[in-house]
Amino acid sequence: KLNDLIKSKDDSPTFQSTRLAATDAMGRLFEAVGRMAGSSSSETVQNLFRAVKTMEADGKVEALLALQRVMVGLQSSASFAHKDILKLARGQLADKSLPVRSAAAKCCLELADHSVAIYTSELDGAVTSCLKALDGSSYDVRSNVAELLGKLVAKSQQQRNPASVQTRGKVKWPSLDEVLSLMSNGFLKGSGELLKSTVSREVRVGVAEAYTVFFSEIGGVWVEKNVTVILKHLLLILAQPKAISSHIDAVYSRKCIAFILRWIVTRLLSESGQLQAAKVITELIDQVVRVSHGTGSGQEGGQQEEAQAMQHVLSCAFLELGFILRQLGTAALSLVADSKQLTEAVQSAVSYRSAAVRLSAAWCLRSIALSLPSQLTLLLQTCIDKLTSEVLSSDAILGYSYAAAALLGAARDCPLGIPFAKGKEVFHLAENLLRAAPQNSRLSLAKTQAGWTLLGAVMTLGPSVIKHHLPRLLLLWRNAFPRSAKELEEEKAQGDAFSWHVTLEGRAGALNALRCFMACCKDLVSDDVTRRLLAPAQGALDMLPSLPSLAKNFGAHLKASAALVKLRLNQTLLQFSPRSYEGCFSSLLRDLVAEFTLAESSACTSTSLLRSMCHQGDTILLGSWLEETDHKLVEDQLQPNSAAGSGALEHDPTCLYLNPDKSDILGPLPLGVTVIDSSVALFGHVFPHIALKHRQQLVMHFGDCIRQTKSSRQQAVQLNIFTAFLAALKGLVESKSGLGSDDIVETANSLISGALASSDLILRCAAGEALGRLAQVVGGSKFVASVVQGCFDKLKTARDAVSRTGHSLVLGCLHRYVGGLGSGQHVTASVSILHALAQDVSSPVVQVWALHALALITDSGGPMFRGYVEPTLSLVLSLLLSVSISNVEVFQCLGQCLAALITGVGPELQGSSMRNQFLVGCAVLAAHPDAVVQASAITCLQQLQLFAPQMRDIADNVPCLCLSLTDKHLLLRREAAAFLKQLSHRQVKEVVQYAKDATAKKTLPKPLEESLFDLLDSETDARLIADVKEILLSMVTSLSATNPRHWLGLCHRVLASTSTSEKAGGSGPKVEEEEEGEDASRFTAPVEDLVGQTNVGSRWTTKVFAVECIKKMLSVCSRDKAHTDLALARQSGVDYLVCHLSELVRTSFIAATGTVNQLRLVGLDTIEEIIKLFADTPDPDFEGLSVFEQYQAQVGAALRPAFAFDTPPDVTAKACQVCSTWLSSGVCRDIGDLRRIQQLLVTSLRKLRSARGEAGQARPVYNESTLTMEKLAVLRAWAEIYTEAKSEQEKLKVTRQRSPSGEDTAILFNGGGQLIEIVKPELKDLSKHWLAALRDHALLGLPSQFAPQLPPDGGAFYSSDTLESARPHYRTCWPAFLQAAALWLSDVGFDSQPTESHLDQQHRNAGWFHLLLGLCVEALVSPVPEDGANPVLPALFSLTKLLSRPWPRRSLGSNHSLSIEVLAVVHRVVLTYHKPQHQSLAARILKQVVSSSVDTLINQIVTDEKPKLRPASVDDLSVGKSVAFAALQVAICLLFQRFPSLRLIGLNQGVETQRSRTVRSIPTPDASIASVIEIFPEILSLCDAAASVDILPSILMLIVKILEDNVGSSCLLVPACVQALQAIMCMQIPEGTDLQESWLEVLRSAYVTVLEMIERQLQTRMQPDALLYSNILVVLGSVLLSASDSVTAVEELQTKCCRLFQRGIEDSNVQVQLKVVQTVSAVIAKKHKSAAIPLIHSLGPILIGRVQDASGKQVDSEEELTVLKECVGVVELLVSLCEDSNRVKLVALFVPLVVDLLREAEGQRPNKHKKHLHDFALDKLKKIGPMYPQEFKIVIGSSPNLKQRLEAALRASQVAAMEATSTSRGQSRAGQPAAPSIKLKTTFGNF
Repeated sequence: KLNDLIKSKDDSPTFQSTRLAATDAMGRLFEAVGRMAGSSSSETVQNLFRAVKTMEADGKVEALLALQRVMVGLQSSASFAHKDILKLARGQLADKSLPVRSAAAKCCLELADHSVAIYTSELDGAVTSCLKALDGSSYDVRSNVAELLGKLVAKSQQQRNPASVQTRGKVKWPSLDEVLSLMSNGFLKGSGELLKSTVSREVRVGVAEAYTVFFSEIGGVWVEKNVTVILKHLLLILAQPKAISSHIDAVYSRKCIAFILRWIVTRLLSESGQLQAAKVITELIDQVVRVSHGTGSGQEGGQQEEAQAMQHVLSCAFLELGFILRQLGTAALSLVADSKQLTEAVQSAVSYRSAAVRLSAAWCLRSIALSLPSQLTLLLQTCIDKLTSEVLSSDAILGYSYAAAALLGAARDCPLGIPFAKGKEVFHLAENLLRAAPQNSRLSLAKTQAGWTLLGAVMTLGPSVIKHHLPRLLLLWRNAFPRSAKELEEEKAQGDAFSWHVTLEGRAGALNALRCFMACCKDLVSDDVTRRLLAPAQGALDMLPSLPSLAKNFGAHLKASAALVKLRLNQTLLQFSPRSYEGCFSSLLRDLVAEFTLAESSACTSTSLLRSMCHQGDTILLGSWLEETDHKLVEDQLQPNSAAGSGALEHDPTCLYLNPDKSDILGPLPLGVTVIDSSVALFGHVFPHIALKHRQQLVMHFGDCIRQTKSSRQQAVQLNIFTAFLAALKGLVESKSGLGSDDIVETANSLISGALASSDLILRCAAGEALGRLAQVVGGSKFVASVVQGCFDKLKTARDAVSRTGHSLVLGCLHRYVGGLGSGQHVTASVSILHALAQDVSSPVVQVWALHALALITDSGGPMFRGYVEPTLSLVLSLLLSVSISNVEVFQCLGQCLAALITGVGPELQGSSMRNQFLVGCAVLAAHPDAVVQASAITCLQQLQLFAPQMRDIADNVPCLCLSLTDKHLLLRREAAAFLKQLSHRQVKEVVQYAKDATAKKTLPKPLEESLFDLLDSETDARLIADVKEILLSMVTSLSATNPRHWLGLCHRVLASTSTSEKAGGSGPKVEEEEEGEDASRFTAPVEDLVGQTNVGSRWTTKVFAVECIKKMLSVCSRDKAHTDLALARQSGVDYLVCHLSELVRTSFIAATGTVNQLRLVGLDTIEEIIKLFADTPDPDFEGLSVFEQYQAQVGAALRPAFAFDTPPDVTAKACQVCSTWLSSGVCRDIGDLRRIQQLLVTSLRKLRSARGEAGQARPVYNESTLTMEKLAVLRAWAEIYTEAKSEQEKLKVTRQRSPSGEDTAILFNGGGQLIEIVKPELKDLSKHWLAALRDHALLGLPSQFAPQLPPDGGAFYSSDTLESARPHYRTCWPAFLQAAALWLSDVGFDSQPTESHLDQQHRNAGWFHLLLGLCVEALVSPVPEDGANPVLPALFSLTKLLSRPWPRRSLGSNHSLSIEVLAVVHRVVLTYHKPQHQSLAARILKQVVSSSVDTLINQIVTDEKPKLRPASVDDLSVGKSVAFAALQVAICLLFQRFPSLRLIGLNQGVETQRSRTVRSIPTPDASIASVIEIFPEILSLCDAAASVDILPSILMLIVKILEDNVGSSCLLVPACVQALQAIMCMQIPEGTDLQESWLEVLRSAYVTVLEMIERQLQTRMQPDALLYSNILVVLGSVLLSASDSVTAVEELQTKCCRLFQRGIEDSNVQVQLKVVQTVSAVIAKKHKSAAIPLIHSLGPILIGRVQDASGKQVDSEEELTVLKECVGVVELLVSLCEDSNRVKLVALFVPLVVDLLREAEGQRPNKHKKHLHDFALDKLKKIGPMYPQEFKIVIGSSPNLKQRLEAALRASQVAAMEATSTSRGQSRAGQPAAPSIKLKTTFGNF
């Protein structure tokens, strides 16, 4: 049936679609069933042949694609038709229809997989057909044909592996030379047609792309093996005359060769292969240069032509050599270190006679300097030495000046820079060249150009270098131009062609130097400098009208110099504000307009800025999406109306040092184009400031210029005018100003509207863009309505495609720039018209523009477009299903529309019924063969996933996206990476799992993460690389904590990987044992067996990123403590990071000892992170040791190379930081191990001891600021070690105090203080350096107005020349210096020196104290630095250490204002920083400041000195007036932060509850809060009586409130509150004053509050615990003991107090009873009788009763015994306190009470407590008898029973004493040794 449809001869349009469908179905059928189709294959093939010959273009495409699918299905069974298919396809490769060519190329490509003939015997014919197909081709055709050509040539070189193809008979395989000759002939001659004398650019671009396919298919291994042949073949193509027939052809050919070479270098060569390629290129350069220099000037004509041709070989070779060096980085050091051939070859070419070679060689030197910063200064010095020599040719002068300029430009991009003196030296050299220029006419031009070139390059070094030379620069600029009109007229009448040539070149150079100054030294541009700089610009502007006459009078060769002056003037004026030269607008605009309207030029030169002026969304219309491909470099030269592909270094030497990002490959455009570009840019810069009347004139003039020109010249003028007008409109929008009156708007509208029907696509696009921007500038709805209506009328009447496309675009641009609200009333009509145009199948161009405009309206319509979504979506779907796939641009616009619709619907998609329609549209787009369309499908799916993630399971998307990552099209790779990045942010686990499943099913060749790392090695697109890195980081962040083994192993393999060629050759690193085995044989396989393989190994950039991934993994795993617990990991068996510590160390060691500095830096940084993470991890196998201790050797081995003499300073600085971390970590405990690392720091410390400028010192290689960085890094390392050593020393001291008997305590802290021992020998010098560095930092931190106070020679570690660059290094290091210096000063720094007088000591101490105090205060009040380093904690710590010494405290205490300032700063810290560490240190500083003030005040009173500090009065209780108020302010703030409820004192309960929920407490340590509470009495002592009374209530309320909140706990706050209350209660106010009564009243109120608080506490708890009671009694007792009777002797209060004591005595807890009795005893003993009597009356009977009750009972516990003893003691105390007259009564009460406590009978066996009570009672009786003998006799005599019991007790006591004495004597005799039975004659006593 399908065959019948294909064979049908029905030519009706309705049947054609059926026939096309049948053809496609036939191909897909055979592709699916293959050989099962049976005998119908022959008939089908013949039918398809017939269809190709008879059908139209669409039918041919389908038939050829069907043949391709038939071959796929039939495989070898289709061999009967291979010859005919080849013949047919070759013929179709030259078809006029471009889609047919693409289809034929795909058919031939498939044929190459099944037939050997096409790339063996028929290779020549196939190549010829491919070259014909490339002529006049589009990008798609070039890509397909290039792929075909490249694969055919690659397959022809597989003769060493014939098993890969099936052959019949003997086949002759072409050699490598033959296929390379075929390719080069195609590049040089094209298809070889006789009627064509030149090769089209499309052919050369296609052949260049075919080269890349060839090398990619044959594989990187094969390329590395044949790299010498390949490089020489490619470079020598440029020596062929046909490749360089003109300058523009030479430029294009160089770009093609450069494109091929860069493809090889970046994608196919490993780092070792890149090194080999660099050597090959170097050898080739050396040979060519030697031959060229050897021929001399007397060479023959043929040799001259050969030398002329070789300049392009050298130019391209130098650029590619520089590129390779940039790729290698510091790994290229071996090229320079092993031999000097490279640098010598480059330097020898610097003086080459060709400007292109000189500039390329200079660029290569720049690349060497950027790759190897250590060579920068050496190379620059070589250039300076050459330029200062007397014998030089003009070429050499220019060459070495270019080289020096390029190196100076590299210094800006090199972080380590060059010595400051080099900038001065180059400046003086430039001056000397300019001064010497007139002395030798032969060299005057060269010296003038060289001098100004060097001056322009010096500007890039920045203001720090230029500010010293600014006066001389201003003088040079002033003398370079005529100063008046008279001088200008005199100049015109003088001179000849040569002198004018020199003059113009000199003035162009002067303007360029001025432009560089404005661009690079803006900090030096003041109003006065601007005024003086505009004088030369004014002189140049006055000179412009005379330039055409100069070229007419003195020769056309001056035109280039005149154009260069114009270019430099325009570039210079762009750097100034237009307002600064408003007076010159008239003449300036005249010149600018004449320039870009080509009024004075006969050339039809157009600007290159038009594409950039158009919106970036118009890429489909402009074709600028080609810039998003891998072939951008060569495809640029095929773009219409653009000079983008013609850039070259020789067009503008300033690119060597100014904006050189892509100058090596894109290059500056030709001079004619750049002059117009600069004129257009300056016109847009100036236009917003032009008067309105001039705007009208300009617009009218533009119209006249367009009308007066014809043909191609009119097109060029029109393009330039529209570009300038677009720039002007952009300037108006940015300045937010209007265009002017309605007349101007109407004139501009008519000017633009005329171009909407232009045949030039770019011009139509620019016209639409201009109308949109014009509507944006005008801003009126009336204007928008008129434009829209005009477009409607045109679209309704016009039938030509050109007019319809232009006006449809206007509708879209209007909506884009005015917005949906501004043009909402026109949406309905616009959409309906564009819908109709989009369905015009007769004109695909109209469809494209209409769909693009519709997409713009959809995108900008917003809610206004919501009603048109459904019909627009229906239109898009119908077109997707009906438009031919060959109309690629229509599909691209449909994809754009679909994406805009999805964005417009947005989150509504989640519940919308349209989502299936969107999915269908995405599926159709994804099935299209074009890469741009497929990329749009991915974009649509990405947006669907964003707005409605539940719509589609990503399981279907992930494998497709992973495959797209390796697609040959950059657009697809970009979109796939962007989609995966979005998914990885939300569903990274699912993404990885789905990719893993696809890998298991063989859908993906390798896991996703490995593919991403491989992509980093071969990819060059910065955007794609960034997305891939973000995907990997998301994976590491989310997954590494659960599977660290996998990720660490992956990163390790990346880091240790080598290329296939290295493995094959055995030059790579040894494979680890676990990787050996069945795969080990492939490492030694011959290269011939690896044809088609490419494994470049990991680039150093990828290795750096792999190490960064490890750092990220460390950061993620550090959040879970289990990852650092080895014992837990072993016990649980979970894959924790600590299990892979050895792998971590090994990986970071590999990185830290790499050959690339960036890798070394990140490796050292990783080692530091590992140390920090695992230093405290104990080793379960060895108690007391760290698990990291076994890796000391690896750490030392990684650090040692970083201290070599040739190591860059940044690496050494990082190594110093790692040393500090390692030594401070506590892992290393052995003194020998500590000293091994310490020795590295000692070696670096010698650099500080060497005097600056010391004789014999090596020449500096880097900028002086790098030496500053290194020295400060060394000092910082020592400072951190010293700080840690002192900290461990303090910990060790505290631990020993707590456990003095512990012998092993010392090893817990850095080996028992051994760390401090390695610092002590260097401490004397280090302390000086730390203080000097702090002084430097303080000076560098001064405001700019104090700059004259800076030392003219610089500081201790910086020079005045590098002041700005040194500041960041000081900002990084000074906190460590501050801590170390404060510790040293607090230790021994303030001690007096034997050789120092007292005055000198005071002066020295004052200087140090104020330096550190000032730095601390500045750090505490300054905002946090941008780099994230917060110095607040170091500053607080240093301040506490500083104030711990007596001298600083005396100095601070005697300075009233300084103390207030410090407290104000501390108050700010308390309010700003809410971490416990900050609050604790602030509390400590508060206590120190208050104590220092109190000590000063006491010292004044004791010594009767002149008062330096007076007590604060009531008037001083305000901000900034007294230390007392400032301290109280800080103290209250600290308490409020710790106890937010204190803020709510006095508010009602509801408000308090509501607010307390919103205030978060800061967990400041109790010890710190206790110290704050304890300083309240000291604050009161700093006030006079009135002020004390004023603040006392607040203080007491705070203390009581804190006491109430914590009285039931065992924290330190209760003792602190008690101590503060005692101190306040004991304070005295002068008697006889009103203040005393007020004082007592406040204290009485406080006493009442305390009692009420106690009652509340007891009431709220049903059964108060012992701790609460104990604290309550402590509080109550302390108040009673410390307060005066005037406070406590109030009857009501005494009653309350007695009730509290009674309740305590009656409590069942014995400890509470004991505390009550002890408190009562203390109160009774201390208080006056009047205050104690109520307590005695209330509690005395209870205590006596307690003793009486115990007389006949057993005592069961020690606590009961103690309570009884205390009770007896209270009764005894009452006896001693009573009056003599009443004492006998109390003795009569006391003695029987105590006698009753004696034992009754001898036979009774009491327990030990009862025995102790008996002894206690007997002792009391023995004591009271002699104390009160008369009363005792009376009581004993009155009671015989008492006397009898007492005598019995005394007798028993005496008997017991005698027995004890005899027992002890017997034991002593028994313990003596017996006399020996044998007496020795010799005495050994003294042995």
